[in-house]
Amino acid sequence: MPVLASFPEPLAPFVARLEALTEALTLPEAAREAWWASFWEPQPLAGRINPLRTAQGEPEPDGEAVTRAAATFALPIRPAFAAGAPLPHPLAAWSFVAEPHARTTLTHSAPFQDGTITLQSLSSQWAVWLLDPQPGEEVLDLAAAPGGKTALIAAAIANRGRIAAVEAVKPRYFKLRAELARLGVTCAQTYLADGRTIGHKTPQRFARVLLDAPCSSEARIRFAAPDTWQHWKPRKVREAARKQLALLRAAWQALAPGGTLVYSTCSYAPEENEWVVAQLLAEAPEAEVVPPRWSPPCAIPGLASDAIPATCSPRRAPTLSAERAAQLTHTRRVLPRDGFSGFFAARLLKRR
Repeated sequence: MPVLASFPEPLAPFVARLEALTEALTLPEAAREAWWASFWEPQPLAGRINPLRTAQGEPEPDGEAVTRAAATFALPIRPAFAAGAPLPHPLAAWSFVAEPHARTTLTHSAPFQDGTITLQSLSSQWAVWLLDPQPGEEVLDLAAAPGGKTALIAAAIANRGRIAAVEAVKPRYFKLRAELARLGVTCAQTYLADGRTIGHKTPQRFARVLLDAPCSSEARIRFAAPDTWQHWKPRKVREAARKQLALLRAAWQALAPGGTLVYSTCSYAPEENEWVVAQLLAEAPEAEVVPPRWSPPCAIPGLASDAIPATCSPRRAPTLSAERAAQLTHTRRVLPRDGFSGFFAARLLKRR
């Protein structure tokens, strides 16, 4: 395994877990080499044009808005999807990618300052495409800061409807409010509150719920940047999983029958991903994990519970029937490539 032959010594437990997970996922050699190499490479850079700040207010086909913005404002961006290619979601017409070194140029540009463009990984955008909110709906964004997904939900419903955006950490809460103001969001109400309390406060209220849960941020680890991994420990994965499950229980309680919930993280750890979803499946017979309508080309199916390595499993794993365990393969783990950052997402329906 030459790509992982050299890594920071404190990350030896992380690398051992990653190797076990790689074997369980049975990746082709080229895919595993690219995944391992990503830990030495810059994070992919992507973003989107903000339809809430444009005159047209509706997505345009074939990335024309991106091409026009690049020419008008001399921005080093290009459409995320090729002209003429089927789009995974109408909002994807606004998505762009850029070289990682262009970050400062973009964040200091006038279109960024006035909210015409924003930076957001394609994986984060995909979470909202999966949620697929519709105008007039009431949507809950739990753990909403820094606000990029909340703003994309508002763009999807054209500010017609209502978003409850909840954030528990005060500094992040104020960043959320500032970001929503920059991006022209008028349909969101923000709440400084512990997301774990929301379910019993607003039971079965929301048509759609997004929980992009706080996590161990494994997908952000870069071996050459100690600030991305100095706080990672196996204990942090376990602690994150406990909090994620509590948040998911609250999110599920707040979801109306017939509603859609998207659970996502930027971690690779099964304890934070498949096992959290598995626990909900064990507790909620009305929960069903359904395949995404579209997945990034760099996404791979999640693991059924009996395929997850013991080194990546909790001490007390939930017991599922074979049919329920197989639903975990409808989740998706995104490997970083083509503007998509490392990610995990599950789309769940609440059967009536």
